[in-house]
Amino acid sequence: MLSTSRRYINDLGKGAFGYVILAQDTITQELVAVKKLPRHLAADMQLERELLAHSSLRHPHIVRFHQVFLSPNHCNLVLEYVPGETLLLLLCKMSDVQDKR
Repeated sequence: MLSTSRRYINDLGKGAFGYVILAQDTITQELVAVKKLPRHLAADMQLERELLAHSSLRHPHIVRFHQVFLSPNHCNLVLEYVPGETLLLLLCKMSDVQDKR
């Protein structure tokens, strides 16, 4: 379930704590990444502190935080969508290049 102002497009990936989907804001047409964490994590004070810290960050090399909202089963973090490879894949490629030197 997404908020009414976003339309699901496809799945982007899955991690240890949840998964990420690509969605489109139906008002601005902007593509966003929605990180869906199990709702019980929403009560975690560490998550709350991280969200507050992330929401105040403004830097070209840090993914922009847009919003957080709760659905029946998830805590949904709406983030800037950055197309391309995952950070893990990029780091692995960089490691391979350095190993070949």
